[in-house]
Parts: sequence; structure tokens; C-alpha cells
Amino acid sequence: MRDYFVYTTTTDPRASVMLAELTQEYDARYGNLFSPGGAAEEMRRYPPETFAPPHGNFLLLLRQGQAIAGGAFKRLDEHTAEFKRIWTHSQFRRQGLAGLVLQELEAQCQRQGYRQIYLTTGCRQPEAVGLYLRHGYQAQFDPEGDLEALRTLPFTKAVPRQDIMSEITEVGEIAFSHPHPLPRQANEPAAAETGGSNRYAGLRIIPARYPARIAGSVLAVLLLAAIISSVATNPRWGWAVFAEWFLAAPVLEGLGRTLLLTAIGTVLGSVLGTVLALARVSRSPLLASLSWSYIWLFRSIPLIVMLLILNN
Repeated sequence: MRDYFVYTTTTDPRASVMLAELTQEYDARYGNLFSPGGAAEEMRRYPPETFAPPHGNFLLLLRQGQAIAGGAFKRLDEHTAEFKRIWTHSQFRRQGLAGLVLQELEAQCQRQGYRQIYLTTGCRQPEAVGLYLRHGYQAQFDPEGDLEALRTLPFTKAVPRQDIMSEITEVGEIAFSHPHPLPRQANEPAAAETGGSNRYAGLRIIPARYPARIAGSVLAVLLLAAIISSVATNPRWGWAVFAEWFLAAPVLEGLGRTLLLTAIGTVLGSVLGTVLALARVSRSPLLASLSWSYIWLFRSIPLIVMLLILNN
């Protein structure tokens, strides 16, 4: 599978699918939460030159000529680029493409002289939050807080220093096979020119030794063996009594009731959780507030206290 990056502009016809799907997805998730005009107003907010060199850039990841992922950045200040329009086609998700786009945009930010990255995502895109956290972005908010109240979730990251080309890519292509290599420096000699792996033929590789790790492993094995021996041979465990009652009628009856209550609790919990989740993301302030209050109450009360209340 041969994919390739293209640095282009937002007016490129190949970007139309990306921009249309972004607009549709934003509308489905947020409606007019951020602006009366919905996602279309946000997509028209920046003119094409905003995402063009020397201060910005617009990236598409193509597969057989079709845009399957992409992203852009613009100047926020002299040293900071702001990422926008990070997107993966709905038919090609869960392939790590968004991560590739982030890495390439970070590399391009370095080429264009930026030192810091800033980006935001919405409160109803948990997959985007997870993506940025996995790739080393620092959340400028409490991920455990009320994200719906925050609405906009900011992240920052220092531009990774990589061994990449220094010139600015304006409109061009970078081809790669997964995982894609970074371009070689123009003045960097190829392996054949430097003798390749023959440079290291005279070196002897000595495996690293970890005596503390070995000692800890031996100690753990001995401790585990002692526990198993105690459980198997100590008469105080009363294995004869255990065997006598293991299949007794009262035990089996209690087991059946436990499994039944577990199944009922699972079903009721799933139904209640779904209702609360739908209410939580509802545009109705009343439903969202009631759901938030219920969740806050039961998350705040310790389980042992809840059991005491219910049993009395």
C-alpha cells in the first residue's frame, strides 16, 4: 500500500471531500453550539492564504489519488503554529492515519521555523482527545472535569526536533510506505557512499546486563513458590471442608442468585447509563444538568456508604 502526502491549498479539488465531511461531522456533533451558522461558518472563517506558506500549510494524505486524511496549520504567533482541520476519512479510521498526519505536520512546523504547537478540539470528540494525549500533547484543562462546560479543549506541545530537511515545502509530494521514512538530508551521504554496515564490522556487540532485574525475578519466583506450597500443604486451609461444601446445594443456590443479580444489574446499569449519557450530551440545559448532578452524586459517595444507606 503506497500512500503519499501532498502539501497543497484548501482550494485543491482533492480537499473537497475532506472539507465536506468535516463540516457534516461538526454539524452532527455540535450543531450551533459554537456559532449560529454551525460548522459551515467555522469552515469559512479562514481564507485559503491562512493555511499557505510561509506562515501556514495545508496537508493531504492521498491513497490512489483520494484524500484519506489531512490537516493544516496557521501562524498563532512568531514561534507558535496552530493546528486545524485534523481529519481522517470515515472509511479509513483506526489505521493510525491521524497519527501520521500529526507527525508530518509537526515536521513541517519545524521546517517552517516554529517551536511550539497549539491546537483545540471540541468537548464531544473524545477520540480526538485520546489521539492528542497519546502523541504527547499537554492538555491545558482537566481531562476529568466537566468537558461539556469547557466546550473548547486546548492542547500544547513543543515542536519535536527531528533530522529533517530545512527548506520549506510549499506544494509538493512526500511518498512513503508504512511506516514512512523522513526525507534524507540533501548533503547526507547514502549508505553505499559510506560503506554501509561495513563501518561497524570490527565492533563487538556486548549485551546489556541487568543484575538487579535478575535478582528481583529470582526473588519473585521464590516468593510465589512459597505461597503455592503454603496453599497446597498447610492443613489450616481446610481443603477437605472446602471440597465438602464446594458443590453443596446452598452454595450452588447462592451462586445462581449471584449470577442472576449480576446479569440484572448489568442490564439495568447499561440502560440507565445510556439514558444518562444521552441526557448529558443533550442540548436541553435541564436534562444535561440533571444527568450531571446524578453522576456527580453517585461518584462522590463511597460505595460502603451507599450500601449502608440502601440497607437501612
